[in-house]
Formats: sequence, structure tokens, C-alpha cells
Amino acid sequence: GGGSNTTTTTTTTTDTDTTTDTDTTTEEDTTTGPVTVTTDTGEEVTLSDISNHWADTQIEAMVSKGIVKGNSDGTFKPDTNLNRAESAALLYRILGLEEPSAPGDAPFSDVATGDWFAGYVSFLKGAGYVAGYSDGTYKPGSNINRAEFLTLAMNVYYAQSDDAAKANIDALKTGAATDFYTDLDTTAWYSSVVTAATELGFIQGSACGEGRCFRAGDEITRAEATTILYNMFKVMLGL
Repeated sequence: GGGSNTTTTTTTTTDTDTTTDTDTTTEEDTTTGPVTVTTDTGEEVTLSDISNHWADTQIEAMVSKGIVKGNSDGTFKPDTNLNRAESAALLYRILGLEEPSAPGDAPFSDVATGDWFAGYVSFLKGAGYVAGYSDGTYKPGSNINRAEFLTLAMNVYYAQSDDAAKANIDALKTGAATDFYTDLDTTAWYSSVVTAATELGFIQGSACGEGRCFRAGDEITRAEATTILYNMFKVMLGL
């Protein structure tokens, strides 16, 4: 498994990573000032905290496309966790649609029509990308883990793919589970998604001991989520 994994960008924090492209402590990298990105719509976005981050290239690219946005204080906070409301916004923006209006009806019992994320969640539910929980909730304020986010992203990617790409994903998901990670439970519900995403070069986990770990249950960070979406959708986005 993992033989066709072509990406060289890790999707997890890289304190122990040995890949050169995510090394945040190289001697040449001395710039730590703000980074200004011009978006496709001509807006200039200045971020104070991504310079020399392992995912700075991916963050800048996705900011330029309007997929991810900074905070009002000029930060991006790449290493903070992503919650389920924020995840819905990122996945919606990947589709290239106009910003949604507030839904007429609440999509889940804990998502009010006036919530800033209600339009995103409502659309994704209607399109079948998110289903929420069996009790009728979405839990928008809960952090999302790496397996959950990858699954939602792959749902969107699959829907945007042509028939040949869909058939390839189906084959990867029903084939043998990847042995690329030392910590992947190959009987888990997310194993097939991780296998497909790895074989397609969207993820490669991070270094752990002598091998690589996916860390399925870890809460995903903003940088990790941005990198997964970059790897997955860069061709569709023209990056």
C-alpha cells in the first residue's frame, strides 16, 4: 500500500517530521513577519502567524482562492483545532458557489437559521455530504477529528469527480486496506477512506517512530485541514 502516494506534504503537525519541505527550523528561514496574500477577487489578506509554518504554502494558496480565511485580528491560528461549523464552511467554499443565504428551516436541532454557519450546513445536508447525528444534532461547536474531516472532504471530492475517478475511488475503498500507517485500525469505519485518500496522494500522515501515523482520532488543526483540501482539490481549483 502507499505505493502511488506522490504528495510530499504532511498533513499533521511536524515536530518530529523528517521531511525537508515541512522543516520549520531551517537556518535560512529567518522571516517571521506578516504575509500578505492577494485573493482571486483582488482582496489583500495579511496574516501575522503563518510565516515559516510547515503549511504556509498551502494556507496561502487556499486563502488566495477564498477557501480559508483569517481571523479579524490578522491571525490564522494554524495549529488550533477546527470545529464542525468551520469545517462546513470550508467544504462549501470548495464548491465555488456564492455565499449561502440563511436557510428557511433549521437543518438540525442545534443549528439555528440565524447562525453564521447555518447556510453552509443546510446546503451540505441537502446535498448529502453531511448527515449529523442520530439524535438530530450537528454539534457545530465540537472539534472534528482527522478521520471525520477526511471523510467529509472525500464525500465532496467524490461528488465532484467524473465517472472514471469515482470508479477508481470505489475500487480503492473496496480493495485491501493500506499498510502505509502503523496506527491505522484496518477494521475501523474510516479505514477505506484513509486507504483511498492515501493512494491518491491526498494524505500521508506524519512521522512516528520508524513509520508513519494517521492519528485518526486526533482533533484536526486548521493547517492540517487546509493541507488536505489543498492536496485534494488543487487541480479542480487551478492551483
